[in-house]
Amino acid sequence: MPDTSWLPALLQLSDSTLPVGAYAHSFGLEGLVQMGAVTNIDDLERFLTREMLSSLSEVELPLIRHSRAALESNDLAAVTRLDHLALATRPTAELRSASTRMGRQLLNLAPQLLGEELTESPAWQLVLDSIPHRQTSTATAVLHHFRKVPSNAGLHATTWQTLSGLAQAGLKLLHLGPAGIQGILARCSEAIPTTVAASISISEAEIGSFTPLWDIASSRHQRAPARLFIS
Repeated sequence: MPDTSWLPALLQLSDSTLPVGAYAHSFGLEGLVQMGAVTNIDDLERFLTREMLSSLSEVELPLIRHSRAALESNDLAAVTRLDHLALATRPTAELRSASTRMGRQLLNLAPQLLGEELTESPAWQLVLDSIPHRQTSTATAVLHHFRKVPSNAGLHATTWQTLSGLAQAGLKLLHLGPAGIQGILARCSEAIPTTVAASISISEAEIGSFTPLWDIASSRHQRAPARLFIS
């Protein structure tokens, strides 16, 4: 039988009840709704399958994968570089802040997730010192590394978790039925293996994406007179 001892840890890290504040963020989706770019369930599905999956394969997943590889080789200088890069790839102040908040909250849970013996060790402190911005991609890579989650499984789980969180945000913003949201997730999940596979070919120098409308929506959302989500 294959070793699946890592699976409970991955399920916990991917659980929507993990208190990292993801429920409070739409990551620019609310801005797109306010602009009229996403108005119904079909628009939401297009946004998830085009912009979101593309961004995951070109930015978030490669950042996690490269950070995980740096941790495996104990290259903390590379971890620091990738944490800086993660911050730089967030095109708006709102998204940079959201990623930092969630990353910090994720690392604050480390004593419960990894054990106090590890998180009080000098080795753990060295890792923390190497990630000044506490970006979600770096924090995720750190916890996957210490919980010995296989890299490929972790990337699949992160993709699903992101899609699910944004779909739930869409449910609130567009007043959609939960059955319709589950239909979207079922169809989008078929593209997860392809998304993960595409991310594996992205080198560190190639990390980045081009989503101008999404970026503009996020910028406008920062100054919106009324907001349901922080981002």
